[in-house]
Amino acid sequence: MTFQPRSPLTPAELARRAEVLTASREPNLTSESADARQYGERAASIIRECKRDVALASNDGKLAAFEAAATTLSTAVTDRWLPKAIIADRLQEIADAHSSFGKSQEKIQRIISNAVAQIDVPPIELSAKAPPNRRLIACRASELEPEKLVWVWPGRIPEGKLVLLGGPPGLGKSQLTAFISATVSTGGHWPCGEGSTLPGDVIFMSAEDGVQDTIIPRLIAAGADRERVHIVSAATRVCT
Repeated sequence: MTFQPRSPLTPAELARRAEVLTASREPNLTSESADARQYGERAASIIRECKRDVALASNDGKLAAFEAAATTLSTAVTDRWLPKAIIADRLQEIADAHSSFGKSQEKIQRIISNAVAQIDVPPIELSAKAPPNRRLIACRASELEPEKLVWVWPGRIPEGKLVLLGGPPGLGKSQLTAFISATVSTGGHWPCGEGSTLPGDVIFMSAEDGVQDTIIPRLIAAGADRERVHIVSAATRVCT
């Protein structure tokens, strides 16, 4: 197999590549990780694509790409993917990364203000009907039969009950949740001869650890069946 040598990059291509690399520096990656943790992967993806579109645009088209990104972000707020409060900051970050595209700060602020003004988040409609009359629902203890407690982890985690795992930082609580998820997903054995569990699905919610750089490696290390582990990234409100 023969390869044709690639012609050297032109000065314009070198400058454009440098801008793309500058737009992907570590501070931006940190910002994207924070956005993913706070607002979900979909929201972070929208912001990331806007930054990339502006970075990849030609010098003459960067301002137009920035205006398109402003419209995209305002639409994302209207669709409830992003909070309104962060739009101005993210657009200003993009403008600062490209030296305001050679335009005055007044013009940049006008573009950002117009994008924020376009945001139209429909209010949540409250029912006009009067609230239903409340009543107490009770039964006699004599009408109920005792039931056997079913354990997922015998003596530790009962089925269908709320269990609190608490303790100071650094004791391995997150590692333990990854181990529990792996054991449940595979129907594995608990330590110290404390029995086993049937295979089941796991819903994993975390507001602290990164999904792909922390949770997934822990699940792999614990031997989890990742097909059975469902990681929640965000929730949306459906308005009718």
